[in-house]
Amino acid sequence: LYPSGESLDWLASGSVSHLSLNHPGLAPVPTEGIDLGWSGHGELGLDGTLIRIKSAELRVGKVRAELEVDLTRSTDGARIDAQLRVPLTACQSILESTPHALIPLLQGMVMKGTFSLDASLKFNAAELDKIQLGWDVANDCQIESPPPRIDPEYFREPFEYRVFDASGKEMMRVSGPRSKSWVELPQISSHMETAVLVCEDSRFWHHQGFDPKAIRSAILDNLKAGRFVRGASTISMQLAKNLYLGREKTLSRKLQEAALTMLLEQELRKDEILELYLNVIEYGPNIFGIKDAAQYYFGSHPRDLSLGQSLYLASILPNPHANYFDENGRLRTKRAQYINRLMYIAKKIGRINDDELKQGLQERIIFGMPYEAA
Repeated sequence: LYPSGESLDWLASGSVSHLSLNHPGLAPVPTEGIDLGWSGHGELGLDGTLIRIKSAELRVGKVRAELEVDLTRSTDGARIDAQLRVPLTACQSILESTPHALIPLLQGMVMKGTFSLDASLKFNAAELDKIQLGWDVANDCQIESPPPRIDPEYFREPFEYRVFDASGKEMMRVSGPRSKSWVELPQISSHMETAVLVCEDSRFWHHQGFDPKAIRSAILDNLKAGRFVRGASTISMQLAKNLYLGREKTLSRKLQEAALTMLLEQELRKDEILELYLNVIEYGPNIFGIKDAAQYYFGSHPRDLSLGQSLYLASILPNPHANYFDENGRLRTKRAQYINRLMYIAKKIGRINDDELKQGLQERIIFGMPYEAA
């Protein structure tokens, strides 16, 4: 304790073996067999204005993370200056150090390669527009041997996957090549690809399953709002959730989603991922796959979808149960204006030309009606 009595230095270390945690935010079942260790030193202001972690280490199994944090509080709010480092670690060690309850689908998986992380955050509550966030990730992890139950080869033939009906009841749906609901990518309007790139994942063709720019933007927006306002799911991440996972909001699902996204990106071509995605996602209550969506909304085949119709279908993916048509089947004004803004974005990123933009802006999107050029 300093002579002034205002703060004290602290030094701490400890470990816990075979820890069990039971919390719905972790996994649907108790998370058992956790081995934790920690050590560190720092300074604590007794009036609550300072928490300083000069150097700390947290160990989970074979994985180490190093942390430095300065947290100060004043009448202007809180300031945080933090650094997090995960030294170079074997990917298999990360897998083996994760409790089984958190990654049940990954049991038996074998990985190779290494992973490291160096991240920093500078946050001033009084200047939210100046938040600084950065990281350097060296991820060379590869899945050498996936368990048979999650092998993407399964999706090259007709397959069953879990969906939920309008009441939330779980049921199984058949999809995959040569199934009656399947539409090959060349038989889907190219406007549909444009639409999901504009609405869901503009860098789909350039990232490896995770979009660092989108993740950074989402974190910054959530910090500024002080709550969760948006995520950064890519097409590949959404596909992993649809094919393998349920709807529960748990740490287990997020960890498995990350590994399964890596697996899909590693084993499938980008066009195969896009084809799968368009054929399995939910477009409305009990409406799954682009074939049923095109028929239900526009009485059409996927190859005949217009720019406006495609953008409409992609725009409802975050909330497919919403209805944006009026009693006469016409698109409501606000949604029509939103679709027009999306068309300008499509033009800006080079997905459509001036003539296609002009034609799209003249289009009338009517429920149950196939597209007719103006």
